[in-house]
Amino acid sequence: MIFKEFDFKEARKKLLGKKLCDRCLGRQFTQLFQGHENAVIGKAIREKETEKQVEKLLEEKDLKGTEGCKYCDKLFQKEDEAVEKAIDVTENIEFHNFLVGVRVPKKIENKEEKLWEEAGANHCEPIKKDLKRNIGKKIAEKTGKEAEFKRPEIVFLFKFTEDEVKLDLNINSMFIYGEYQKNVRDLPQTKWYCRKCHGKGCDYCNYKGKMYEESVEELIAPEIVKASGGEEEKFHGAGREDIDTKQLGWRPFTIEVMEPIRRDLDFQELAEETNKKAENKVKVRKLRPSSKKEMQFLKKVKMDKTYRIKIDCEKEPEKEQLRELEKKLDHRTLSQKTPTRVAHRRADKVRKREVRHVECKKDGKGFTMEVKTESGTYIKELVTGNEERTHPSVSGILGIKCTPEQLDVIKVHKRKFNAGNN
Repeated sequence: MIFKEFDFKEARKKLLGKKLCDRCLGRQFTQLFQGHENAVIGKAIREKETEKQVEKLLEEKDLKGTEGCKYCDKLFQKEDEAVEKAIDVTENIEFHNFLVGVRVPKKIENKEEKLWEEAGANHCEPIKKDLKRNIGKKIAEKTGKEAEFKRPEIVFLFKFTEDEVKLDLNINSMFIYGEYQKNVRDLPQTKWYCRKCHGKGCDYCNYKGKMYEESVEELIAPEIVKASGGEEEKFHGAGREDIDTKQLGWRPFTIEVMEPIRRDLDFQELAEETNKKAENKVKVRKLRPSSKKEMQFLKKVKMDKTYRIKIDCEKEPEKEQLRELEKKLDHRTLSQKTPTRVAHRRADKVRKREVRHVECKKDGKGFTMEVKTESGTYIKELVTGNEERTHPSVSGILGIKCTPEQLDVIKVHKRKFNAGNN
């Protein structure tokens, strides 16, 4: 836009000579006379010469302006057609809010820019903004839904041509929060596609396309997708546990459902149905509506975890040794190089992680250790030392070769999401 030193009378005089309809005339002064429709502003400007006279007329008289000229190419007269298309396309879709986008022919934008060059653009409202505002207002009146500019559930994108109005409907993802337990071992958190064929099916995976028959995702997501009528989903966990580890504490997650047609779900019933079909392998609770912001928070936030580890020892440790182990690991900072078992997919670097608390209990030849650690601690390597890549370690402190036999996450120490920033 080009902003010139503004003179109302001069701008009015120039614009009156352009044969603008009242709405296009009023659009050039929208910000001067806020609270009034552009066609009404244009009608008042056509009748009065000064700003004060126009303001007085707008306050005193109920005006009705005209629409349709060479500058808007009668696009405003297609607003009702656009609204009806929006109503029709969302007839069977649940939504609570929306956003309107508009595209107009390039020649209309060129005419508008030329007009601004001649008369100034100090207080104007571009035609696209005018259309968006008025179409949005009419959709809100007809549907009872609200316009939402930051995180709309659906977006109406109208493309105005000389002959018609085309509509593209974008249904934004729905996010659902929940917490899960994994009560079995050898179950990955998400779909694990075959490393050879990447899901296509081959000899290596018995033509299943996957390394494992099921996953936490595949036991939880289907009922949610079905209930929402969505196209597909993505599972976002707040961290993950090893495949051979039980998740006995409740781990937060969000499921992102793409293009849902139903959003008002019975989450209690959904949790019950999911738990029934998962046959106790996985349980879910606290299902509720979530958001992209919360999903991003859960993926980034660092949460301490408490583990229970059953440890096998090459030589049976004495009770005094276990008490000494507790003292030496409690509130100790670990130095952990990337474990050899994951070095092929993670950067080889040293990570500093704190052990918050340790308790050990004799268990046959070995012992059971409950340990609360900082997020990102490699627990198995804390036990074995991983050829001294983790220091200190259980094996190193005891002077005995120790091996983790079973590992369970018994608590995830959750951090609260600030919904006020959502």
